[in-house]
Amino acid sequence: MAVVSPHRSPTHVFEDGVAGTELDEAAAALFTRMAADPVQRPQLREQMIEAALPFAARLARHYQGRGEPSEDLVQVAAVGLIKAIDGYDPKRGPFSHYAMPTVRGELRKHFRDRGWSIRVPRRLQELKMEMARVHQELTQQLGRTPTVTEIAEHLDIDEEQVIEGMDLAHAYQPVSLDAPVSGQDDAMELGATLGGRDPAVESVDDRVTLADLLPHLPEREQRILHMRFSGNMTQSQIAAEIGISQMHVSRLLAQTLAWLREAMTGEVEPVWPGLAGGAQAAEPGALRLAVRRLPGGTVVVEIGGEVDADNAHLLRTGLCETALADRPRQVLADLAQVPLIDAAGMSALVAGYQAAHRGGAELRLRHIRPTVLRALCRAGLADLAYPRCPDRSSATSVAHTTLPS
Repeated sequence: MAVVSPHRSPTHVFEDGVAGTELDEAAAALFTRMAADPVQRPQLREQMIEAALPFAARLARHYQGRGEPSEDLVQVAAVGLIKAIDGYDPKRGPFSHYAMPTVRGELRKHFRDRGWSIRVPRRLQELKMEMARVHQELTQQLGRTPTVTEIAEHLDIDEEQVIEGMDLAHAYQPVSLDAPVSGQDDAMELGATLGGRDPAVESVDDRVTLADLLPHLPEREQRILHMRFSGNMTQSQIAAEIGISQMHVSRLLAQTLAWLREAMTGEVEPVWPGLAGGAQAAEPGALRLAVRRLPGGTVVVEIGGEVDADNAHLLRTGLCETALADRPRQVLADLAQVPLIDAAGMSALVAGYQAAHRGGAELRLRHIRPTVLRALCRAGLADLAYPRCPDRSSATSVAHTTLPS
C-alpha cells in the first residue's frame, strides 16, 4: 500500500510487512497535530483518510472473488477506515493494529448483511459458517466427505437443520437463468427449461367451487352444461339431443348460469328457480316444499305442514317434477314437519313413487312422525317408509295400491 507525508497525496506502495510501520509513523504525526491544534482537526482528519486509503484498498482486495464487486468492497473498507480513525486512541498502540481489525470487521459485516441474494436469518448464517468449519475438520479426520448424520452428531443438532444449512448455499449466490444447463457453451440455458406462468392458476378457486355446486343441479341441467361447454355443441344440437326446443335450451342455460353465478359469489347457496328451490312462504300449517340435491344422485324433498285434499295436488306435482326433471337415483321425502296426512296426501306420495320408479329411481319416506307412520302402515304404504315400518303384517305392497280417482 502507499502513504505519503500528511501534506501531500500518497505515492509510496507499502508491502504487508512494512505498511504498518510507515502508516503508523504518518498516523502518529497527524494525530499529534490533531491533539495540539483542535481547530485544524477536520483538515488533518481528511489528510489521514487520504493517506490510509491505499491501506484500506489493500485489505479489500483480499475479499475479491466472493461475488461482490471490487468497487463496493473498496467503499466498505473506506467506511471501516473512517470508523477506525474516529475511534483510534494513540495511547493504546500503533494505528495499524487498530485499523486492520476494524476494516476487516466492516468487510465481514458487509458480506454477512449484504452479500446474500436472498436474506436469511442470522441464526442460519452462523449455522452455515459452523457447518463449513465442521465439514473441513471431519473431512480431514475421516478421509472422506462427512454425511449429514455425522455433521448433525458433531454439532448436536437435528439432521433437518443440517439440510437447511446446506440449502443456504443457493441463497447466497443463486445460479443465473442465462447459465447453461451443462458445462458446454452450446447447451440450453437454465431459463429455457423453466415453465411459464399458467393462466389457469388464477381460476383454481372458481373451478373447485363450481365442482361442488354442479352436483346440486338437476341431471338435465348438468347434461346441458356438459354438452354446451365440454362438447362445444350449439343450442340447436342440444335441443335435438334432449328432445326440447332451442328456446327452452336457451332459457335453461340462462337460468342455470345465473344460479351458478349467484351461488359462487354469495355466502349462502341461492334458491333454485321454481318448485325445486325452497320453502314456499305461507301461513302456519300450509304445505311447504323444499328440495336439496346431495352428491351421488340423491334428492331430498323436505315437506312441511298438513297434507290434505286442498294441497295434495301441490305435493303430487312437486314429487313428480323432481323425479322426472332431476333423474335422481333416490328421492327421500322428509316428513319431519308433517303432523297430519290424509288419503289424498297418500295418493300424492304413491304418484311420486311411481314417477320415480319410471325414471329408474326409488322414493322413500324418512323422519316420519308416529301418527303419520301408523296411518301409512294402515294404508298399505309400509314399503315407502325408511326405515321400514316395524309392523308389516297388515301392510300390502305399494305396487298393489290403487290410486284414488
